[in-house]
Amino acid sequence: MLPATHSGSRHVRAPPRYARRLLDALTPRRPPVACLALMAVNFAVFLVAQACGGAESYVMLKRMGAGLSPAALGPEPWRLLSASYLHQGWRHLLLNFTSLLLCGVYLEGLIGRWRLLLLYTVTLLVSNTLMMGFYPQMLSLGASGGICGLLGAMLVLCYRPGPCAWWWPWYYRLAPAACCLGVLASTLYGAYECAQPGTNFAHLAGGTVGAVLALSGALTWELMPPAFKEVRRVRESARISWWVTLACLFVGTMAGRPWQLREKQPLVRVQVPGTPVSVAVPSGAAAHVSTERSEEDDSWVRLTFGEPMTEPVLVEVTVERMDETVTEEEHEKKTWELQEELYKEVEESRDELEKPWFRPMVTRLYTKRVVYSASYWNELYWVQRWVMLRGEWRITLLTVRAPGMPANWEGTEEDVSSSLVVEEPGAPRWDTCQAWNTVWGGVCPRQP
Repeated sequence: MLPATHSGSRHVRAPPRYARRLLDALTPRRPPVACLALMAVNFAVFLVAQACGGAESYVMLKRMGAGLSPAALGPEPWRLLSASYLHQGWRHLLLNFTSLLLCGVYLEGLIGRWRLLLLYTVTLLVSNTLMMGFYPQMLSLGASGGICGLLGAMLVLCYRPGPCAWWWPWYYRLAPAACCLGVLASTLYGAYECAQPGTNFAHLAGGTVGAVLALSGALTWELMPPAFKEVRRVRESARISWWVTLACLFVGTMAGRPWQLREKQPLVRVQVPGTPVSVAVPSGAAAHVSTERSEEDDSWVRLTFGEPMTEPVLVEVTVERMDETVTEEEHEKKTWELQEELYKEVEESRDELEKPWFRPMVTRLYTKRVVYSASYWNELYWVQRWVMLRGEWRITLLTVRAPGMPANWEGTEEDVSSSLVVEEPGAPRWDTCQAWNTVWGGVCPRQP
């Protein structure tokens, strides 16, 4: 018969011994202040990204401080920390919150809030540095590296004998160990299903760092002399890491200016040097222009507007001088020949690794014919291409839409293509800026 307790006039049966042990293992010894603080910062950063244009946009995440190797390991080192507090959508955020609660609560009760903050920051730095070094073209974000560091430390401390064994019996270790193994398995499987090998690399790196620190005794300070001021030193180091993290988040947000994406940027007209061709591009892209020219002569020039993953739409204009001038009478025939030429290029590239262009087709831009085609580059970027013949010039216009482009930027590529102007004396009306204004009912972009 189970023992009973007397409360007033009622008799309440006490829970069995195994139930009490299970409840003790699942109940934290103290409020998880550090875990709650980490969750609060992650949630605040997520709300800022949502308010500025959407947390699922790669452009938004890059501007908020997501990690990219050439920037993070070069002039923008704050991305090594700020990237770990960004999440791509609600599912990503909630998954990391769940993992942080399942492992962080137990670990914080075992080693304390300040050691947990230090462990979390160190594993984030190591995992992000390794991932960006081995996968420089992958955009790094998410708290998985730090969470896996907590998982690795927790798994080691659950089974490692030591001075804490007398107050933490074996049955307290079963529940956290099972949770850690389950979270680790689901995290690795989720990254594998998403076909992102770099993500699992960061997970394993963070878990390894946490496990090594736990094995070395650094988390329980067993290697330090008795005179070491443990509490004060740990608290000071953790506070420094916390303020450095907040500073990295602030600098990343101010440098990227994500609030600019809330509204579509105005178009500004840019002239292609040495040619009568001009095109209107978003003002943010116009601020980052790279130019390529023919080394031998002035037969071609290429302008690229914008930086990858920084602008919702990148624009590339290539202008080539042809040997013969295409007259108005020959324009339709030459355009169909151009379509056949581009179609042959597509057929020849089908055996290559990169995804070929969709079949080029002849369409109209105003009253003139152009060859249009599109493609998904790297299965992420939507690329549209317009190739046209204008007098002695062959013009190729490319627009690249970044993944997760904000909804209010829809139609930007069409505005850019319709703004292209060849300013030549005697050119037809459709090829002038006034025609763009009357046909499309918009305001013709001028020089900035």
